[in-house]
Amino acid sequence: MIEADVYGPEIEPLAAAVRKQGMVCEFVRYREFVKGPLPRPGGNALATGACVIVYGTYPVVRHVQLHHRWAPGGWCHTANLDCTSYYAYFGPHLLNRRYAMLPGVEAVRNKDWLFDALGSGGELFVRPTSVHKLFVGRCVARDDFESALAPTRYDRRR
Repeated sequence: MIEADVYGPEIEPLAAAVRKQGMVCEFVRYREFVKGPLPRPGGNALATGACVIVYGTYPVVRHVQLHHRWAPGGWCHTANLDCTSYYAYFGPHLLNRRYAMLPGVEAVRNKDWLFDALGSGGELFVRPTSVHKLFVGRCVARDDFESALAPTRYDRRR
């Protein structure tokens, strides 16, 4: 199953290759994976342990991992999707080659240094490192910096 409305025409060769091998390949919307009713590829109900491969966005793949026992289902290694894992490898190809990765509390503490070293026009591009997207990546003005990073500074011990 391929998550619908995510990929453009470049996904068609993959779907065609799956079908050419005699397997069912259907496009399924996010809502069907998460809210139901469960997809019925080829009109067949998907039993626990059924041979199903899911190709889609992280939320869909993670939902399948947590709530369905299809084999292999969806797979990914979340830690590898974190910027702290792959930026070092892709550094020369990144849009923002000059960057710093800091926990939210540390970024706020080093706000002046960050804006002086990496800012442009009174703004600094900030984004979460993890695939969980605690906030939307964007350019932030100095006066809005603390509030922009607020979701990263939650301390569950308080």
